[in-house]
Amino acid sequence: MNYSRSDNIASQELLTLFTDTFTAAANAEEGQIVGQLSVDLLETTAKDKLAVYVARDDNGELAGAIIMSELEFNLPLQAWLLSPAAVRTENQKQGIGQSLIRFALSDLSARGIEWVVTYGDPAFYGKVGFAPLSTEQLPAPHPLSMPQGWIGQSLNGQPLPTGLTKASCVSALDNPAIW
Repeated sequence: MNYSRSDNIASQELLTLFTDTFTAAANAEEGQIVGQLSVDLLETTAKDKLAVYVARDDNGELAGAIIMSELEFNLPLQAWLLSPAAVRTENQKQGIGQSLIRFALSDLSARGIEWVVTYGDPAFYGKVGFAPLSTEQLPAPHPLSMPQGWIGQSLNGQPLPTGLTKASCVSALDNPAIW
C-alpha cells in the first residue's frame, strides 16, 4: 500500500469512496451525506486549510482517504480536524486505516500542527493515539450529539491551552446537523 498527501485528487474519486463506504457501513442516506461532504470540503475549502491523505494499492486504485481541515480558536493553537475518513469495504481489517492515519499525523506534525481532533469511534481512533476530550477542554464547532466521540491527540506533546472558546471550522463542516 502506498500512502501520500494528495493535493490534486479528483472530487469524483473521493465522492465514490466515501459514498460507497458509508452506504455499506450505515445506509444510503449516510453514504450520500458523507460523499457530498467530501466534495464540498474539496471544492469550498482554501488549499492552505485542507489536506487530503490517500492510500493506494500497487495498481494505483484508491483504497482509503482522510480529509483534514483547519480548526480555529480564540487563542493561538494549530489544530486540525480529521473528518471524514474511509477505507474501501473490501480493504478494511488490514490496518490500512491505522497506517493512513499515522502517515497523516506524521505529515501534519512536520508541518507544525500541534493538535488533531476527530469526532468518531473512540475504540478505533484510540489505537492510533486519540484520547477522549471534553468540550470544556477543547470546544467543538457545534453541540455534539455523541460527546464521547470527541477525541484528539497532541502532535507535539504539549497540553491544550486553557481558555479556549468555541471552535470555528471550515464552511463545509459548519453544519450543526452533522455534529
